[in-house]
Amino acid sequence: PRMLLVLRVFGDRARTGALFARIAARWQRFGPVTTIAAPDAAADTVDPGDLLRFATGRIGESFVTSKEGLVQRLATIDVEPDRDGRFRVDEFCCHDDTWQATVVALIARADAVVMDLRGFNAARRGAEFELEQLAARVAPERVVLVVDASTDRALVASAAGEAAAHMTVVEVRRGNERQTDAAFAALLAAAA
Repeated sequence: PRMLLVLRVFGDRARTGALFARIAARWQRFGPVTTIAAPDAAADTVDPGDLLRFATGRIGESFVTSKEGLVQRLATIDVEPDRDGRFRVDEFCCHDDTWQATVVALIARADAVVMDLRGFNAARRGAEFELEQLAARVAPERVVLVVDASTDRALVASAAGEAAAHMTVVEVRRGNERQTDAAFAALLAAAA
């Protein structure tokens, strides 16, 4: 199985949720999907385990709170398909002091990375760290960047450096399924 890492600019649930649903659901036929969870998209990815942890007061177990917790959480990534042949989506809920180490660890395990940079600009620079880490740690041919007119491409180039020129860039406008298909095809090529 080939592991996909999904990264994104936080803040626009509708935009990123639709892309995540289309790409991750299709990727689950090829391998597991990992992502950093955030409150703005939590409702889109709740699974029965999340509901059980919430109902039993153990929702805190979902969070990476330390280096040891990250190591334990990484060890629980299920890389085998379920009975229906689909692989799972593993979300890593993080605090401000654990998300960067989690991103680095997930990058190291990914066969392909898709990063939704729609809305990335000087006012919303939270994804800059991920771009820098991708440029430093991953062959740029394994990275697909999803952009639109709201993406500050100069800021992307600044954060990713020379690697940006070798990453696949796919422009996806809201509601255009063919463009999402192009991003998915680029990911399959990146993981090959």
